[in-house]
Amino acid sequence: MSAPSIFVVGPEGSGTTLLWRCIIAHPALQGMDPVPAPTTGRAIPTTNTILHLSLPTLRPMLWVPPEDLPAGSKVILLRRSPVHTVYSAYRRFYADADPADAWRSYFRAAELEGRYLAVHDPLCLYYEDLVAHPAKVLHSVHDFLGVANDFQPPIRLTNRNDDRWRQDAAFNRFMQTAFAALDGSHSDSLAAAPQTTVPARYVRIENFLAPQEHERLLKYVLAHETDFAASSVTAAGGTAHIDSEFRRSGTIFDLAEVWDLFEARLPKLLPHVRRQLGIGWFPLGQVERQMAVHRDDGFFGVHTDDGNDAVAGRRISCLYYFHAQPKRFAGGELRIYDSEVRGGRLERAATYVDVEPADNSLVFFASSFHHEVRPVHRETAAFGDSRFSISVWFWVGSVPQSLLGRE
Repeated sequence: MSAPSIFVVGPEGSGTTLLWRCIIAHPALQGMDPVPAPTTGRAIPTTNTILHLSLPTLRPMLWVPPEDLPAGSKVILLRRSPVHTVYSAYRRFYADADPADAWRSYFRAAELEGRYLAVHDPLCLYYEDLVAHPAKVLHSVHDFLGVANDFQPPIRLTNRNDDRWRQDAAFNRFMQTAFAALDGSHSDSLAAAPQTTVPARYVRIENFLAPQEHERLLKYVLAHETDFAASSVTAAGGTAHIDSEFRRSGTIFDLAEVWDLFEARLPKLLPHVRRQLGIGWFPLGQVERQMAVHRDDGFFGVHTDDGNDAVAGRRISCLYYFHAQPKRFAGGELRIYDSEVRGGRLERAATYVDVEPADNSLVFFASSFHHEVRPVHRETAAFGDSRFSISVWFWVGSVPQSLLGRE
């Protein structure tokens, strides 16, 4: 009888080979085919295979999108501190190249990993937990795979998160340049926190919806043109003004007919997004949402999503962009400033990043940072050629009673 294939996925250098070796050692899985990594052109096996996908998949380089994995597969995602992940890959595969090449591959792998979270329902693990508490972590792995959970493989698990990268002159010099302290000095910011890097200003996940889902969303929009009512920016209840500037857009607040495309996937992405943005854990409260069609002229002035008492509970903002004619636009990008609301002050930094709203892409960012949506300049005024977005805000909720030690 065939069994669904098992895939161990993680950025190159994150320890996927180690975890894969632990899994294939289980007696109950001996009937499955252990495959170290796919090679260029090899079809992804649908059943009876235990395969590890280092993103990119070792040599020759092969990027495997999550859509290539068969439905019903068992997927396990493994993460490791970024600096040790990248150096592990660098010393094996990039030693004759610029360390920046290894970091570029890592960031691409982290983005691809986000798509795996969106498409599949994986078990998410940390390399650091695996080597520090192997019995506990492998217990959860075996439970996830539906096999006896008391088996311990005869494999020595050693923590390789050491300081070898500091003794590598080229790599260490690059780290000092690329990951200097946030205040602009070139102190060794990684020495005090060797498992962290500078938080990302935003996280973008492309190709979020499958083609048929994207088509369904576009059909919904085109069938509801008259439902997009022009509005000023108001709080969820529709009473408290947040931005005094009239918003030249149309908005729909009731997304019940299409929200199933997002409802199950977005919360699964939050752990990945929080880590990338450097946001600590928070109990998830309400998930606020709305859809907008972007018009000419001003859309959003510079603001923050939690700088006003009416929306002070927002922690993470998410924008999903979609449109039918991606080459018919100019402008309309999301601008995120390098300044955060602190102590009620709304001072804005002069530096910022612009995020191009690619079709079928998600952009996450911390709600406390100043941002704005730039004006859209269209070549046509036709509604069907407009750029659309869905805004989602994740609010802080109450701490679960179980975490407070109460009954």
